[in-house]
Amino acid sequence: TPTEDTTGCWEWKEISTSHKVTLPYCDDFSAYASGTVPRGWTRHTENTGNYPRVYNYRWSDDSYLEYSGSGEQMMVTPDMGEVRGVAVRLSMRVNDTTTRLIVGVLTDAADEHTFVEVDTLRVTRTSEWITVYTSLQPYTGGGHYIGFKRTGSSNYVYIDNLVVDSCDTRATVTLNRSNVVVIDGESGGGFYVEYGPQGFAQGTGTFVRVEQTPYEMELNYSSTYDFYVKCDSGATCNEPYQVTTLAS
Repeated sequence: TPTEDTTGCWEWKEISTSHKVTLPYCDDFSAYASGTVPRGWTRHTENTGNYPRVYNYRWSDDSYLEYSGSGEQMMVTPDMGEVRGVAVRLSMRVNDTTTRLIVGVLTDAADEHTFVEVDTLRVTRTSEWITVYTSLQPYTGGGHYIGFKRTGSSNYVYIDNLVVDSCDTRATVTLNRSNVVVIDGESGGGFYVEYGPQGFAQGTGTFVRVEQTPYEMELNYSSTYDFYVKCDSGATCNEPYQVTTLAS
């Protein structure tokens, strides 16, 4: 699987009865024995073969979460505090492109009925690890647990290199002078902006790391740009801003 920079990530130091973690939270599942549930996680399953579970196989040097067999299956993270607005990044592998992984939030890890769907992850290629992103920005509740749910298909889904981090990017993008935009935000910085010509496809634009706000950028005259504020180089936190520069 792809390697990830987990500098600064929270790690299990000792067994905690509360199983509460702090962000950023990273897990490559290598610390757990094959066939087990990761420490602090909760499993909900209709499967009689104990899926989902940690597993190790030939496609990965480390362990990963494996969903397989029949029945609805869900794994729920430890208590992360209020997860509204956080960004989620993970590596995902499937054997069928129709397979979906639903990401949502629970207020009670032990009660699957508290699961609120936020996003559906999918990939367009099979039998290879693909990094996917989502944001829990649309969620408006107070849940502390993130659930990863595969619906009733018998197709497999593997998850590895999970990263959950804060997404405090309440930023604004405004035209300050004829060809200069100002990016400002309550968090003071520590987020990314991807920008490009109007209508550009995300992932093909120019990325800028905004360390401090306000942050100024000089653009071409008489041009229209879309700006996406992001938690990292993938997950979009807010709807796009559009700015049209003036003639010189």
